[in-house]
Amino acid sequence: MMRKILLLLTWICLASCTSDSLTDEPQQGTPLEIRVDVAAYNQDVDDVATRASVNSGVITSFAPGDDLGIIVTDKSGNVVINNYRFIVQKTGLAYRADEGDNIIASDIYYDENYTYFAYAPYNSQYNGYQSLDAIIEKHKADIFTLYNDQSTQETYNAADLLVCKTPQRTGTTLRLKFTHAMSLMKIFYNGEASDLTVEKPVELSKMYKPEGSQSYSYIYPPGDGVEVYGTALSKQTVEDEGGEGSKNEIDTYSYWQTRIDLKENGMLYVSIYAQPLVSYKTAGVDMGFPSGCIWANHNLGTETASDQKKRKGKWYDAYGNVREDLMNSELHACYDRGDYFSWGELETKYELSLIHI
Repeated sequence: MMRKILLLLTWICLASCTSDSLTDEPQQGTPLEIRVDVAAYNQDVDDVATRASVNSGVITSFAPGDDLGIIVTDKSGNVVINNYRFIVQKTGLAYRADEGDNIIASDIYYDENYTYFAYAPYNSQYNGYQSLDAIIEKHKADIFTLYNDQSTQETYNAADLLVCKTPQRTGTTLRLKFTHAMSLMKIFYNGEASDLTVEKPVELSKMYKPEGSQSYSYIYPPGDGVEVYGTALSKQTVEDEGGEGSKNEIDTYSYWQTRIDLKENGMLYVSIYAQPLVSYKTAGVDMGFPSGCIWANHNLGTETASDQKKRKGKWYDAYGNVREDLMNSELHACYDRGDYFSWGELETKYELSLIHI
């Protein structure tokens, strides 16, 4: 009796080992289960987020109904699976679907000689593509045409190409971990949106602004030295010529410009701050000194608007030419630029800047 029990236990152990072996290394032609995840911008591929299609303007993961394309090539680079469309379900698994979104039997099979790659969202224009690099290059070109205007959530999502370059297989499950092939640029402005303009890389009206968000989002191809510039309203309170102590508020537009480096799967903020509604005589720039000292935003010797009017000063360039255009400018007419000094010197340096008399 004891001998029979030992034989039975031995048989169960062998059966268990055989099953694990099949799970770890499936046979050629075994159907593969497709599981998907996506990392948020500026995160590694293993840092997956909760399932929400769009979170504060950033795609963080797949939601049920999202679709993706899978392409499989053999060791010679020939297409074996030609851009099959899969739809994500609540379980996080993706199933092959036809044009009517009906789930059909999948024929993505395991083969050690095959190369698997995927992208999202699905697009039939990639039928016949043999590499993920070719898809990425085509999408970069489409950013400037098909997805130039990303003001709606639909076009914004379509511009955000997700790619899976190295799927991970565990047993009969093929896990597709996606990252963002493009870059995410976010523009923050602390004033009224109507007081800000963006001229490059695209107008502000073509950027996506999620409800409740303070930032504008735009998907852009990776690249170094990308130009971003525009104008922002600058409000100033100055002394009015009408009498002592009276104030006058003027509106001028300040030009801002920056260059940024955008990386694949990277996110970068561009922050523009409106000038405080205070006198230019008291406003300053916080340089972050431990002492708490504020860097003055005007030069020594600057005059009030009333003093400038009384003196009838004129602006000259470094060559002695009168700058009538500056005197006609509301911004420059209200106050002068003061004196310029080199470090440690007591004499002004007019020849390096605009001067007045």
